[in-house]
Amino acid sequence: MMVPPPAEVAAKVIARDARRVKWLTWLTVLLWLAAVAGVVYLLVIFKMFLVPRLNAMDEVSYKIAHQQARKESPNPEDVRKLQNWTTTLGIVATVGAAGLAATVGVLALACLGTVLLVFATRRATLRQIQVSLADISAQLGEMRQRTADPASGGRQPPVSGSSIGG
Repeated sequence: MMVPPPAEVAAKVIARDARRVKWLTWLTVLLWLAAVAGVVYLLVIFKMFLVPRLNAMDEVSYKIAHQQARKESPNPEDVRKLQNWTTTLGIVATVGAAGLAATVGVLALACLGTVLLVFATRRATLRQIQVSLADISAQLGEMRQRTADPASGGRQPPVSGSSIGG
C-alpha cells in the first residue's frame, strides 16, 4: 500500500477542516435564527393573544364583582365569557410554555454550536499554521542541502551574529 505524500495529506486535512467549519457555521447561524424566531413567536403570542384576553377578563371580572357586591346575581353571559376566556388562556399559556421551553433549548444549542465553531476554527487555523511551518522547514532544509553541496563550491551561509568580511 502506497502512502500519499505529506503535502497531499495536509491538503486533504485542510479541506476537511474547511468543510467542517463551513457546515458548523451554517448550522450555528440556523440555530440562532431559530432562536430569534422563537422569541418573536413568544412575543406575538403574548401581545396578540394573551394581553387582549387578560384585559377583557379584567373588565368582565370587574363587572361580575360589582354585581355581586350589590347582591345581584351575575349575568350568565358574562360568567360564560369568563369561563371561555379562562379555558383559552390555559391553552395559550400551555402553548406559550412549550414555545418558551423550545426556544430555551434552541438557544442552548445555538450557544453550543457557537462554542464548537470557535474550537473548530481554532483547530483549523492551527493546522494551517502547522502545515505552513512544515513547508517552510522543508524549504530551509533544501536550502541547506544546496549550500552544503560540493558542487556549489562548499560555501556555507553566514551564521547569524558572525561578522561579515571580518
